[in-house]
Amino acid sequence: MTHELKTINPYFDLVWDGKKRFELRKNDRDFKEGDHLILKEYDPETKTYSMRSIYCYVNSVLQNYEGLQEGYCIMSLYGVQCYYDR
Repeated sequence: MTHELKTINPYFDLVWDGKKRFELRKNDRDFKEGDHLILKEYDPETKTYSMRSIYCYVNSVLQNYEGLQEGYCIMSLYGVQCYYDR
């Protein structure tokens, strides 16, 4: 399954720059290993998207873990490809 997700800064930039290879998200989409994510850079102040997006795969999903808030998950990302939308 492919999930398109709004992503704000500084979190978007950290993935774009290769410094962050995970996503902490509310698991309201039943994320699974092997899912595809499209992270779209979003500015909540102007309520607009930039031209930058990140495509990646979910390598693993951590949930129901001590210290992790109920209903949330941490996804390990791989195959990260950064690109500019046309």
